[in-house]
Amino acid sequence: MNLKQYITFFAIGTAIGWSAWILVVLSIDPSAAGALGILMFYISLTIGLSGLLTTISTLIRFARYPDRDTEEVVLTSLRQGFLLTILVICALILLSFELLFWWSVLIIVFIIALVELAFIVKKKGVQG
Repeated sequence: MNLKQYITFFAIGTAIGWSAWILVVLSIDPSAAGALGILMFYISLTIGLSGLLTTISTLIRFARYPDRDTEEVVLTSLRQGFLLTILVICALILLSFELLFWWSVLIIVFIIALVELAFIVKKKGVQG
């Protein structure tokens, strides 16, 4: 696929995710819906946010590095967009349980950084 097809695919998925999130926010009462309503909130937010971050990251990477392979740029953007989404979702979940502290966010950032480092090491073929 080319860049235009990737961006179109991400834009459609992102629009669906954000539309679902808005629908959940406007139509579901969290106190009455229970766990299913909260799960739908977080799933739709994850889809919308990861799509948005991936699309923005892909566009920035192609503007900055126009000579790189399309698939490599998209996969890197997708991975990092999803990891940033995990950071936000984890922070929101901790906030909902009143467990969000600076050190808990630091632990999440550290874990995500280790995951990203593992992908970089695997890509470069560095062996220990």
